[in-house]
Amino acid sequence: MTIIDAWHKLFSLSSGNMWIRIPEEIRRVLSLPSTIGIVGGILCTQRAAIGSNQFINKLNSIGDK
Repeated sequence: MTIIDAWHKLFSLSSGNMWIRIPEEIRRVLSLPSTIGIVGGILCTQRAAIGSNQFINKLNSIGDK
């Protein structure tokens, strides 16, 4: 797998607001740490993804009451 192929496969995994662990083969080719995943096209840790989703949910709830 080339680096370009790995990036394409990595970003094809990402859709929506669910954090996805990057498969070992892609992580190895791109030299990414094991704690990094992808959510909504953004590389981040799972903890960062959870915090971001909580923040977005709070923003979306403004005015619901």
